[in-house]
Amino acid sequence: MDELDEIETVLDGIAPESREQMYKIVRDTGLSAVGVFTISDSGSGEELDLVGSGTLVSISGRHYILTARHVWEERPRFAQKLSMTIRTKTSHCFPIGIETIAAFGPTGSKQWGEIGPDIVLLSIPDAYVGSIEAAGRVFYNLSIPEPQVPSGDRLVISMLIGAPKSMGIFSRQHASIQMRGSEATIRNQFDNGGFDYLDAVVNVSDLPGEQSLGGVSGGGLWRVALYKSSQGTGIETIATMQGVAFWEFPVSSGHRMVRCHGMGSIQRAMTYVENMDVVR
Repeated sequence: MDELDEIETVLDGIAPESREQMYKIVRDTGLSAVGVFTISDSGSGEELDLVGSGTLVSISGRHYILTARHVWEERPRFAQKLSMTIRTKTSHCFPIGIETIAAFGPTGSKQWGEIGPDIVLLSIPDAYVGSIEAAGRVFYNLSIPEPQVPSGDRLVISMLIGAPKSMGIFSRQHASIQMRGSEATIRNQFDNGGFDYLDAVVNVSDLPGEQSLGGVSGGGLWRVALYKSSQGTGIETIATMQGVAFWEFPVSSGHRMVRCHGMGSIQRAMTYVENMDVVR
């Protein structure tokens, strides 16, 4: 079996060892991925609401959640805190006061739709960064060049990572949710109004009910290069950011097309950070 055949066997995911390897690929790629909750005090206790997904990123030494702007704008009106999925198998509550968060990015239209723009960077106060990193989370550095893939045989796939609400278990004060990584096929790429877009098609046949990806808005689209380890220890991966999901189209034969802003749009959103152009 040559190296490409071995990598393709992992993507087939049929053999138990292939499923384990694929799980590791999703887990490693998702170290920067978070589910985003709000916490509101209703008078009878705090209430959790899953509002979307996001990616932990750093820009010139500062730290942010990169997500869809509607995730931020459409949060419950009386929410006082933002919370993220930081640790697994423990409480997902990691509260940050909303009044301490600054939002950077294009304002766009409040009539959210399939064109947007729908992208934002939410600042994370410095006091929280150490705890996030201590929990094993990684801030993807947008200020440095993309990592280079070693020469030789490799396969490159796209992967959409987010937190589908349909796969979670929720009560007023508790939530159990996990990040889902789905291999994606890029169908369209285009520019509009100075923003770039990618349409990613993912299999949703394993999701219950209407097979909705609600909750994945703001999740990251990744380009993942798979190659054989030079030490012969299995398949290694290098993941680079490719986009941010913000709109899902109707389901068709167990698949959905998800529209994402591309790296050009992300870089444009970064200029708002550089200019300290805060929008609330």
